[in-house]
Amino acid sequence: MPRMSALLPLGLALRSYWRSFDKASGVIVNVSGGGCPDIPFLHSELIDRRLSDVARPRDIGFTLCALMLDRALEECLALWQGGEQR
Repeated sequence: MPRMSALLPLGLALRSYWRSFDKASGVIVNVSGGGCPDIPFLHSELIDRRLSDVARPRDIGFTLCALMLDRALEECLALWQGGEQR
């Protein structure tokens, strides 16, 4: 059975960053963003883990991409916990 994902666009400033996660479990199924050198590492740290259980990208990355992924994580957590996109 295919996973049901929620895709979250983060607005004009973050248009190149998309985060998708399983709606029921909160497991991250896709991470993408920019061409920064820390993206492959961040991907390996985030993929197949629950939104609530991952390290903050801003704490483990070192580029603007890590900061933008951190903002995406905040938005996904809010959506998964029943909030609305900011």
